[in-house]
Amino acid sequence: MRLFIAYLLLFCLGTQPRVWAADENGPLKLIEERALSSVVRCKTGRGWTGGFVLGDKKTIVFAYDEIPENRLVLVETREGKRLKAKVQALATFLASGNYPDLGVMTLTEEIEVPPLRVAGKSPAAGSLAFVLGKEPGKDQKLEMVQTIVLGISRKLVQVGPVGARGMPLLDADGRVIGIYIDDGTCVKPDTGLFEDEYTKEAALAKKKAGRRINLISALRFGAMTGGYLEKDHIAFLLTSDIGFRYWRFSFQARLSFADHTGVQMHRISGRYGDGPGVVSGEPLELRAGLEFKYILLAWRNLWFELVAGGDFSWLHFEPNGLGVFSTTPGCDPLGGACQVTYRDPDIFLEDVQEVGVGPIFGADLEVWVFVIAIIMGYRFIPGALSYNMDNTHIFQMGIMYQH
Repeated sequence: MRLFIAYLLLFCLGTQPRVWAADENGPLKLIEERALSSVVRCKTGRGWTGGFVLGDKKTIVFAYDEIPENRLVLVETREGKRLKAKVQALATFLASGNYPDLGVMTLTEEIEVPPLRVAGKSPAAGSLAFVLGKEPGKDQKLEMVQTIVLGISRKLVQVGPVGARGMPLLDADGRVIGIYIDDGTCVKPDTGLFEDEYTKEAALAKKKAGRRINLISALRFGAMTGGYLEKDHIAFLLTSDIGFRYWRFSFQARLSFADHTGVQMHRISGRYGDGPGVVSGEPLELRAGLEFKYILLAWRNLWFELVAGGDFSWLHFEPNGLGVFSTTPGCDPLGGACQVTYRDPDIFLEDVQEVGVGPIFGADLEVWVFVIAIIMGYRFIPGALSYNMDNTHIFQMGIMYQH
């Protein structure tokens, strides 16, 4: 019932969030001023990120970015005052994926900013709340935006999608009831929900957890060009993978089925003639391989991996038409003036069977949502395999599951 009332109130207020104008007076203006005065910018590992001072003058909640190894950060107030201090303690909150959303750092020195206070109790569904909107920046203006508490769980508070990451969610008394993450999701300001990063026990536990062995499996669909069949032909590929991941490394076994329906083979081994031959038929191809992958880049839920390994392919080709073979070694019967001979498929003593072994290289881009990822990948097989006429290019897309 409370949730229904909350959605009804949100509908009545309109789809656009209300921004409190600068000339408004009264308690709401005081809440905005109090919130803005607590806002800071922090220069961490890769640039500036926004946050606010909470509880005391040494504690900063911020939209997480990597902290340098020397733990030195630069903090700037809205008035332009700067403080370079060392991070004494750091805790992070992970809502989803593999990269923290929020961080809480404790500095070794105080920063002269009035801190916000945590509310004594959790908000009720349907109650009004206020959050600072727009991303913090030197030339950008943060404004107080009104929203409604739509839902509450043990860790999270759900409101309308109107805030800026790392900014405080306040009640009508100006107390912090949440920290905005994204899409209306806020984490409760409970330090017990944040994972300690710096204590010896926490560091060892994190290292152990981050380097455990995970089983992975994947199913991919794609297309293959080049190889030993018609050069302009595109074959369709269905691939299944299984393997394991340890830290940034993974090892996967791969099995693929290639559909080459309605094509011609451009080259057949010399056992049917002195030179290359062309014959139509029904090809069936299976590919298998072992791949080693390394995560070169991991940013939030986005992973970029390099791939190298070995590729084994087996081709079964059943001729169903006349074969054209060159009697001149090295002369392609379709590419030049060759002396050719024709062979009826009935005189083939056996179906064509070819085996190829060679290296494979490539890269994968993975977008993770919890334990499932969408994969987009590319593979390159040099044209040195036993029956390949050209380099082979494989483009695939699919899903991966990490146990």
